[in-house]
Amino acid sequence: MIPEVERVTASLSKADVRRLDVIAEERGLTRAAVIRKAVAHYCDAKESEKVNLRRMAMVVEYTSVLLDMSMREQSPERIRSAVEQVAYRMEKFHDK
Repeated sequence: MIPEVERVTASLSKADVRRLDVIAEERGLTRAAVIRKAVAHYCDAKESEKVNLRRMAMVVEYTSVLLDMSMREQSPERIRSAVEQVAYRMEKFHDK
């Protein structure tokens, strides 16, 4: 069941329209459906206090600095291996 909708008009850059079309094609959706999902996702994220991206980034940076300092002091020979593992895991778990 489709909820009651109201027509709105928005102007997008040509680059954003191309990106929108790629997403729509990949998912078998119309442009309008992708835009509705994007707006809903954005509004949900803004309403939610569960995800604070700035705080998350701060925690990641703090952890990275402390781990870097610790490895340089205690296990400098393992730094290259750690960096390689990070690259591997980023590709495996986050580049989809």
